[in-house]
Amino acid sequence: TLAAARAAMDAGMTLIMGGPNLIRGGSYSGNVSVSELVENGLQIGFASDYVPRSLIECGFALAGGPWNWPIEKAIETVTRTPAHAVGLTDRGALVVGLRGDVVRVRIVNGHPYVRGVWVAGQRVG
Repeated sequence: TLAAARAAMDAGMTLIMGGPNLIRGGSYSGNVSVSELVENGLQIGFASDYVPRSLIECGFALAGGPWNWPIEKAIETVTRTPAHAVGLTDRGALVVGLRGDVVRVRIVNGHPYVRGVWVAGQRVG
């Protein structure tokens, strides 16, 4: 629920939600929707176990549509926020001294497509 999410944040927890929840407009299991959390100003991060593509979609969806977040803030929901939530403070941002993980994306017909991947500064895809 929204109340449970607020209580978790008040207790210092990071809210990590399923990417498909935002993309399909709600939870498969009837839990609180990401849209409701975002509309109420809660800071979130995303994870996905069964639709990994939803992570890229989430970052760009928040930068457009009804939310219109700055792109940097939107992309942080799939990079820095989830990385830091699990203690991976050496990644998640393009900052000197961090790992240098990068995904190059091209927008085609309003959808992001991965065009290149670098891990620790080395191209892997």
